[in-house]
Amino acid sequence: MKSTSVCRSSLLALSLAATLAPSGCGSLDDLPPTEDVGRAVSAAVNYADVNVLYWGGPVIENIDVIPVYWSPNVQYQSNLNAFYKAIVTGSEMSFLGEYNVPSQENGTPPQTIGNGTLGTPYVDPSNPPDLIAVIGATTVGGRPYAFTRDSAGDLFSNYWDYSYWSWGNQGMPNPSANPPVTVAQGVGVTIANDNPYVFVLGSDGHLWQNYWNGSSWVWFDANKPDDDSVSLNLPVGVTTVGGRPYAFIFDEDYNLWQNYWTGSSWVWYNAGKPNSNAYITRPVGITTLDGNPCVLGLDGYGHLWMNWWSGSSWMWLDWGEPNGGVVFTSPVGVTTVNGNPYVFILDSDANLWSSSPGEGWHNGGKPNSSVTLNRPVGVAAVNGIPYAFIRDSDGNLWQNLWQGSSGVWYNGGRPGDTYINGSGGITVAGDGPFAKPYVFIQGNDGHLWLNSYDNSNWQWSNQNDVTDAMVQVHLTWLFDNGLLPAPTNNSYYPVHFPPGVTITASDGSQSCVDFGGYHSSFQYAGQNVYYGVLPDLSPPACNGDPSKGFGCDPNAGDCGSVLADTTTAASHEFAETVTDPYAPNPAWDDAEYGEIGDICNGQQVTVTLGDGNNYTVQQLWSLLCNACKPPNSHDPCL
Repeated sequence: MKSTSVCRSSLLALSLAATLAPSGCGSLDDLPPTEDVGRAVSAAVNYADVNVLYWGGPVIENIDVIPVYWSPNVQYQSNLNAFYKAIVTGSEMSFLGEYNVPSQENGTPPQTIGNGTLGTPYVDPSNPPDLIAVIGATTVGGRPYAFTRDSAGDLFSNYWDYSYWSWGNQGMPNPSANPPVTVAQGVGVTIANDNPYVFVLGSDGHLWQNYWNGSSWVWFDANKPDDDSVSLNLPVGVTTVGGRPYAFIFDEDYNLWQNYWTGSSWVWYNAGKPNSNAYITRPVGITTLDGNPCVLGLDGYGHLWMNWWSGSSWMWLDWGEPNGGVVFTSPVGVTTVNGNPYVFILDSDANLWSSSPGEGWHNGGKPNSSVTLNRPVGVAAVNGIPYAFIRDSDGNLWQNLWQGSSGVWYNGGRPGDTYINGSGGITVAGDGPFAKPYVFIQGNDGHLWLNSYDNSNWQWSNQNDVTDAMVQVHLTWLFDNGLLPAPTNNSYYPVHFPPGVTITASDGSQSCVDFGGYHSSFQYAGQNVYYGVLPDLSPPACNGDPSKGFGCDPNAGDCGSVLADTTTAASHEFAETVTDPYAPNPAWDDAEYGEIGDICNGQQVTVTLGDGNNYTVQQLWSLLCNACKPPNSHDPCL
């Protein structure tokens, strides 16, 4: 920020009584940080020292509020729409008139704060609501992709966009059908022609593909086998061989069907079952053997079978099980190492077994006698070494690093208080010694979690969490695609988030830890964009700290209405956006205590706004009264 001196005594003397006008000039070097993140200042404010000054920047004269709801799961949307509609024409706007800016000596015209408008709220469908299953993961161009489905039957993608994780809503297979065709089950994810292919079973019983055609995501109906009596119901997975995708699914009669690309069309083939007495009930997965697809599964007796292409025909092979009465119960997965499949399965005592052709069976045991492994996640091979990932009964993620005849166990723990549900997808990204697995897992909080190695430790990250840079990039994307009206000097985009999402501001501070909201700005096509970030303030995920101006402390018994806390934070950021919208060129601020909301942080009050209804808002600093006052009167000092 450049050092600029602004003399304000004559300016304030024009708008207020001369006795209220500060003397001297101030330097922009004395200002607080350029982004307001709800600084915890109210407890330490010496109100006799407060000196809110005008620093030469713009104010918003007739604010146009366009609420943005990060996902359909944002709470209180209708209440917030009513609140914003009421506040732009209510007493708060009259109160903010104290911060009108008269014409200046350099010829800059006056800025008069008046009533505003409520634009059309936008509910963003591209960011996921609660997820119910992970379909799979893959890597394209060095970038990991994970695919999930939500409770409404939409397909979502989460992918690395070189600098941050992004979400995309692929929608449902056929929303225009009656009834709409939704995603019922995931089949798997593969790569063909350097693009992801996602296979799912639709609610119509058909196999559907969602793939990237080079410019957009496209749905394709692969239908089902010609015999209408066939009901596909038990997915195995997908793979690509020779550039051709293969999808494998069992029907309700335990026949194995495959759908594959011949080079000109998609065809179905019935590989049947191992024999008349063997029924595959627990698929293990798909890999390759001698460069051909290889499908493995357990029958009802815990016996392992393999279906593979011998070069001339599809064949079933009895892989068997270990001697000594071992009973297999839960497939973990299969991968390929040096051209050979490695299969991992849990037995009835929760021991991990592995096998590869020609090597027999190896008992990898369990981490220790107190650990019960009960929810397989999957397997992957990294630099010729297989990894198996399994959840235990306490919700921790264990990995077994296989070393030929035994494995090393490592406890990756769980993400805080969240239990992982076991639905997962694993991919490998990175080259050579830098290759590492990315494990995507659904949590019991409905979020997608990632467990990955940062070259020194295994780390958990919530893929539903957001950074300030992601907010700016996403707003830009919404502008580019015409989903939000282009910004003007009066536009304000308060972005509200659903429960459980943590937002990290540009200074590293986090929602529900350091702040309950902030406002900031960036430029789009040469125009300033003014936006707010409003996290969900619901406990226990957001056990707030009233001294920081957000939420409540349930241990102190002071929790009131989450909606009241939300409108309090929203009113704080609204007022500060009107009076100090553009950080690089600030308007009204106190060099020590911050903006007019920061000075009065956490001081809730109920006021009547423009629609005649009462709302909980935050008190604001009044220039006229030189005190924190409710923004509900033309003469707040009374």
